Amino acid sequence: MIYSPSPVLTFTALLMCALCLQVNAQTQTAPRSAIEGKVEGALGGAIERPAERPALRVAMPPSPYVRVDSEGNVQSVTSDLVRAIMRHIGREVRFIPMPYLRAFHAIKTGEIDMMYGIHIEQASARLPLNVVASVEPRAIFPLLLYALAERDIQVNSWSQASGYRIGSVRLVKPEQRTGQQDQGNIYYYKGVDSLTKALLAQRIDLATLEPGSAWFTERRFGVQLQPMFRYAWLQSYSLFSPFSPRLSDPQAFCQAFVGARITLLETGELESILNVHSLGFLMQYFRRVDAETKLCRVTSWENSQPKKRPLTFQ
Repeated sequence: MIYSPSPVLTFTALLMCALCLQVNAQTQTAPRSAIEGKVEGALGGAIERPAERPALRVAMPPSPYVRVDSEGNVQSVTSDLVRAIMRHIGREVRFIPMPYLRAFHAIKTGEIDMMYGIHIEQASARLPLNVVASVEPRAIFPLLLYALAERDIQVNSWSQASGYRIGSVRLVKPEQRTGQQDQGNIYYYKGVDSLTKALLAQRIDLATLEPGSAWFTERRFGVQLQPMFRYAWLQSYSLFSPFSPRLSDPQAFCQAFVGARITLLETGELESILNVHSLGFLMQYFRRVDAETKLCRVTSWENSQPKKRPLTFQ
C-alpha cells in the first residue's frame, strides 16, 4: 500500500487492524417479559437494551491477525480483544468473513454492524462516508517496505525503491488509485498470504507491511524479513452502520464501545491479551484517548480525512 508522497497502499491490519478487533462476546439477556429501555453504557453512553438482542454482525476481512477454522469460527488476537470489549457492553457478536472492499458496501446497507476502517495520510484509502466512526484511531501502525533478508536488498527512500518491483495488498479500486499508486512497478494482491508467496517466488522484490503482519509472515512461512524504511502511518478506526436493524442507537453504541476499549487500555487488560499472543511489541501503537472528549462522529466529506496529528505514543 503505497501513497503519495510515499505512494503504495498496504493492508494490515485489518486490522488492525489491528489490530483489528472483532467479537464473540457473552451477554446477559433480560427476561422475555422485559420491555425495551435505556441503560447507561460505558462512560455514560446510553444504549437501548431490548428483552432479546440479536448478535451483532462484524466484518472480518482477511488478515494475518485473523484465523478462521474449518467450521467458520474466528480465533485470533483480534477476536480476543473485541471479545473483551464486548464483555463490558454485554453484546454477542457473529463474525462475517468478507473482503475489505465488500465490507465498505455492507456497512452502508446494514448487512453488517461493525468493521474496522483504514486511513492513511495523503492516500486514496479513506473511511467510508455517512457511517458512525470513532473520532480517534484505535491504533496507528507504521508502514514499511520489507525484503527477504537473504536477498540483501538495501533501499532507504522511494527514489532508491523505484527500480524494484513492489507488492501491496489491494484496498481501493483501480480507478481510485492516485499518483504513484498506479505506477508500473507496483503490483496488487488479495491479501498478505498471496503477497508473501509472490515475494518468496521473487515475482516482487519488496512488500508493504506493518510490524504485526511482518511478524506473522515470518512465523507462518519460516522466512526472515528485512525492514527497509517507514513511508507512512496506517490509522485504524472503529466503524458502525447507521442503518443496522440490530443497533437502535449506533452513535451511543459507538460511544460505549470506544469507552470500553479505553477501560481495557487503562486497566492493562488489552496489553495482557497482546502478550498472550506474543504481540506485546505492538502495544506502543495503541492510542490513549481522553474519555471526556467526544468519542464518535458520522463521517462526511468534511471529516473523512482525519486531521494530521503528532504521531506520539504513550
